[in-house]
Amino acid sequence: MATPRALKGFSLLEMLVAMTVLSMVIGISTYAYSMFVRQWDGHLGRFDEAQAQYQRLEWLAAALEDTLPYVVRDDEGALGFYFLGRDEGLTLVTMSPIFGVGEPALIRVFREPDEGDAWRLVYEEAPFAGTLLAHADQRMEFRHRLVIARGLPVPVFRYFGWADLRSRVTVGESLSAERLWFDEYDGLVRQFHPGKIELRLGRDVAVFEFPERVDFLVATHSGPE
Repeated sequence: MATPRALKGFSLLEMLVAMTVLSMVIGISTYAYSMFVRQWDGHLGRFDEAQAQYQRLEWLAAALEDTLPYVVRDDEGALGFYFLGRDEGLTLVTMSPIFGVGEPALIRVFREPDEGDAWRLVYEEAPFAGTLLAHADQRMEFRHRLVIARGLPVPVFRYFGWADLRSRVTVGESLSAERLWFDEYDGLVRQFHPGKIELRLGRDVAVFEFPERVDFLVATHSGPE
């Protein structure tokens, strides 16, 4: 009668080797999964920030495109427009402020240094809140501040319009009278308001056009007082 074959199992050494290999596989898998989670969270965070930044730029565009040519008096009582634009930023009155709803506000948009060589674009808002802005030197409280975008190449502003009120009045009489681009635009000094703002961010350029309200206001306020 044949004797059954002796049953053969795993030795203790083989079991230890198998457990070691399995532990290594589990460790590598866990590390890879954690790396994937961190990268996913990073990409998702960057996506959320990019989406939020795009939304803020949309708000800024709406505020700039609804700029109100606002007439005020200077220190000597002469009429001009409440607009001051330089290459580093601008101050103006808008009908579509980011924070206020249903009434105009005084806003300023300007650049500030960010980390490294980058820049950020900053928005500040002073709501009228029932206040009549009548004089250029009138103090307004900027209650709201919003960083529109970070990590930008240096933002540069330019302004398109008539050199001054006289140039606009003499159009048709002088062949040299035309609208131009300027690096600065003071509505009080020029007694006129620009028609466009250019915002340059490196190679990218955005142009914001204003509603055609200036000629009507000039005609309204140019008569005898």
